[in-house]
Order: sequence, then C-alpha cells, then structure tokens
Amino acid sequence: MRSDVKLAGMISAALLLAIVVFSSFFTVGQNELTVVNRFGEFRYVAGPGLHFKVPLIDGTQTYRTDIRAMYPEKAVNTYTIDNQEVDVVYTVFYRVPADRVAYIFTNNRDYESRLAAMTVDRLKAAMGQVNVQSVAEKRGELRDAIKATLDHDVKVLGVEITDFQLTDMQYTDAFRQAVNNAAVQKANIESVEYQRQQAQKQAETARIKAEGDANAVREQAKGAADARLLQAQAEAKAIALQGEAQAAAIRAQADALKSNPTLIDLRKAERWDGKLPAAIYAGAPIPFLPVDKPVEAPVATTAVTPPPR
Repeated sequence: MRSDVKLAGMISAALLLAIVVFSSFFTVGQNELTVVNRFGEFRYVAGPGLHFKVPLIDGTQTYRTDIRAMYPEKAVNTYTIDNQEVDVVYTVFYRVPADRVAYIFTNNRDYESRLAAMTVDRLKAAMGQVNVQSVAEKRGELRDAIKATLDHDVKVLGVEITDFQLTDMQYTDAFRQAVNNAAVQKANIESVEYQRQQAQKQAETARIKAEGDANAVREQAKGAADARLLQAQAEAKAIALQGEAQAAAIRAQADALKSNPTLIDLRKAERWDGKLPAAIYAGAPIPFLPVDKPVEAPVATTAVTPPPR
C-alpha cells in the first residue's frame, strides 16, 4: 500500500515537473507576435523565436501580423436609396500592425468581432446612398468609398485595412426581370437607331453620288460649250484675217491703179486668149486696139479675122 502511494506520488511529481518545464518556454512563429502577461497584466511583446516565461504565472496571447481575410458567413441583406433589396457578399482584408499589438491586447481584444460589425454597418450606410440601377455601374466607386471609410474608422480598433472587395451582389427576382426587360428595350432601340443611321448613310451616299453625276454632266457640257466657243472664235478670227487680207489686197490694187492706169489693160492682156469676138456690133470697141476716133463698122458683119500675130 505504502509503495503504491509512493509510486503515485512520484508519478504526480514527475508530471508536475514536466508541466512546469514545458510551460516555462514558448515559441513564436513567423508573422506572429505574442503578448506575455502576468495574471492578465501586460508585460511585453515577444517576437518570432524561442522564449521563456514563469510557469503557471505568466500567460501568452498570440496575434498574427500577416494579411488576413474576413467575410460574412452569409450574404448581408441591405437596401438601396430607392428601397430595393440587395444581398451583398464582401471580403475585407486586414492586418494587425506590430506596433499596435500591445494596444489591441490592452484595449481591444475582441477586435475581430468589432471589425466585422463595423464593416457591415459601413456597407449598409454606403448602399443606402446609391440607386439600385447605378450599383453595377458605380461598383468600383462604391467599393473604394467603403474602403476609405473603414480605413478611417478602424484606427480605433488598432487594425489596418489593406483591401475591400464587393464579392457578390444578388438582386430580387422582380428587379432582375425589370432589368432584363429594360435591356431588351434598349437593344431594340439601339437596333432601330442603327437602322436609321444606316438609312441616313445610304441617303447621304446617294446624294453625294447624284451631286457627283450632276457635276460631271455640268463639267462635260461646260467643256463642250468651251470647245464650241473656241472653234467659233477661231473661225471668226480666220474670217477676220481673210477679210483683212482681201481688203489689203484691194487697197494694194487700188494704189497700183492710181499710180499706173494702164495696169488694167495689162491684166486684160494677161487674161486674153488671142481670139476676137465672133460678132462685133456697130460702135462697139475692139479689145486692145487703140481708138482715137470712132470707127464705123459695117452694119452687119459675120466674122472678123484677126490679123496675124
């Protein structure tokens, strides 16, 4: 009996010693910081590596300092400014800065739950300021606005927001049907507008072609008229030159006649073929024979033989 009690005591002492030995040191991993406290009171922050503490007296609280993601277990139900219901799924990325670990341990140990509640509140506030029809269009602006608000408001929690994403947004069936109908109507309007623009382009093309054809006809007619005008001017110029030449010739002949009266007889002689008229009437002059006195010719003469040449 005594030996059994002694054995049990030894085993208990060994277990207690093991507990004391193993609880006297702790390790801190990469991207972690550990707060060492004594009976709940903050003592210091331990970085990555192996550390020792007073067993059974000092406690530890580890905080991750890498970027973490937080998202709701189910979509957040909210309303837009026009009272349209929307279910939103979001993801907020945050981290605990190393210099804020002591502050969080001292003032805000439940920072994760408070961050989740704050995110839902800021999300609903932002959604309540936009029209449901502009949510999809302004999704990026809405996301940036929520992130900016969280950046400012979570400083009291001691954490830092690195990013915020609107992962999904689900609308009611009635709104989706209305959106589909509006999309169909918009597509029909765009189709009609496209047809109108095509018809307008075709009409413009036809007008330009008609103007081109008309201009071509006018240019062709103008060219023909110009050609006729040039031809008429050339003919008129030729006639004028011919008239001027003939007038000059006549003037020259007149001047020649004035200076030489016998020139007419010379021209006659040049054109005479050497034959006398077959019949000469009384009193008619005989060509190329000088007549000083009137010669009475026989009353009737049948023929006159010219003198030998």
